[in-house]
Amino acid sequence: MRQSKSAYEWFYDSVLSCVVGKQYWNKHCHEADGCSMANNGDEALALLLLDNCWELWKHRAENINKRREEGLPENDSETETEEDEATGDNNSITIGGRG
Repeated sequence: MRQSKSAYEWFYDSVLSCVVGKQYWNKHCHEADGCSMANNGDEALALLLLDNCWELWKHRAENINKRREEGLPENDSETETEEDEATGDNNSITIGGRG
């Protein structure tokens, strides 16, 4: 993953930041790099979450790309829920008991 800068940045901003905690991440991300904000265990958990939910991540990325092509907002949660219900996709990513 480190060979692709964009994939690495996405991993840090989208996955690792959730493991560390969004509030902590947002408060300290300008003061330090991601490596100093997360320990090895945090990074391992983030990689495990990414691996275990890979199909869901792909599905969401496809929806974002489709919405971009249609000129719609990327993260319309109401539409995403309707699409999930229509496809029977009721998977969700929950970290730290938050939905």
